[in-house]
Amino acid sequence: LWVISHYGGEPVKRFITCLEQLVEDKGLDRTTATFWLAACSLNQHDLDGEGETAGGVSASPVVRALLVADGCVSVVDGKGEFFTRVWCAWELYCGLAYAPPGFEHHVATSTEALVARSGLPVSAVLLLDGPARSDKDSSHRKALREAAFPVDLLSRAQEFRLDRARATRPGDEEAIRKAVGHEAGKLEATVRVRFSHHALVTRTSERWSMGWRLRPLLAALRRANVRSLSLSWPSPPAEARTLQLAAALPGTLAFLRLEGAHPAIGDRAAKLVQSGQLL
Repeated sequence: LWVISHYGGEPVKRFITCLEQLVEDKGLDRTTATFWLAACSLNQHDLDGEGETAGGVSASPVVRALLVADGCVSVVDGKGEFFTRVWCAWELYCGLAYAPPGFEHHVATSTEALVARSGLPVSAVLLLDGPARSDKDSSHRKALREAAFPVDLLSRAQEFRLDRARATRPGDEEAIRKAVGHEAGKLEATVRVRFSHHALVTRTSERWSMGWRLRPLLAALRRANVRSLSLSWPSPPAEARTLQLAAALPGTLAFLRLEGAHPAIGDRAAKLVQSGQLL
């Protein structure tokens, strides 16, 4: 079961294209792959009757679906309106912070003029929590495939602010902010970190820069409430940047995958395993 989080104003065709690409990349069975989508699973004319408000947003149908799902897919529209919607942020946060072990989160988009590194057009691209079937467990192949994802679209996540996020029903905005409470900073940091994996890989690979572009990413990582972090480098990053990344790993991590990372991060990872934090 895959829960789909998306901005409702996106063209349906592009949305479906993203799901078809997910099925292809993950090697899912087209006859049995199941998706949970609020627009199709709930009566939009009677959300109260569907239990959308009973028990608060923490017990809403989408949160209950996240707790039993294999993962969540954030479908980001071409204009980045996804990053202005409070429900999208809440769904992402609940999935990353509270879902059971093994939960996967993927990011998808289908925009105009997507072009692969080869120069060929692609209809959709996914940033997977792990390799795609076509990657054949190669971090280099994964990097080439994901290079088609627009970097400027991912950067919109760095602008996310909970107090500026909106919902179709104004009452939902206040309800979610109340549920988040004092963890607003953690939620914002979690959103920024999940969409900055590409930037983390790029910035830690910069050997001659002063590192100022890396610092805000690491600050968000320290504060984020994420249980899983998966990064892949086509070639080993700089040692100094690797040590900075290691020092910023949050205490909430239960799963860590750093493929192609500099060996210097090994000591930090070993300490996390010895402490029982990482399994």
